[in-house]
Amino acid sequence: MPIRGEGKFGLIYGYLALYSDNYHIASLSFYKHGESAGLGAEITDNANWTKQFKDKPLFDHGHPSIRIVQEGRNTQDAYSVDGISGATYTSQGVEHTINFWTGDLGFGEFLRQYRN
Repeated sequence: MPIRGEGKFGLIYGYLALYSDNYHIASLSFYKHGESAGLGAEITDNANWTKQFKDKPLFDHGHPSIRIVQEGRNTQDAYSVDGISGATYTSQGVEHTINFWTGDLGFGEFLRQYRN
């Protein structure tokens, strides 16, 4: 599904793919942004960062629950991934973007219909 949201220096645009259960992330990719090279631009330049989202569940008790935590913090819970070092605003923007578009103001109702 197409997603877009606020990064530090402007909008970020990407795609969020889900498995057929509409509950787990299959992949996440971004294709356009205005983020700083070597920092926020890691959302497109660092495949290892976006791979962290693969197989993550999106919902906790029916609510979008992806969390991007400070790099090196506990990411052992099912919903958390490491943030990008030096790119706190971009990381927060990605978290908000995913949770917005999978929530009630985005594609949430559609996802619920096909999940049940």
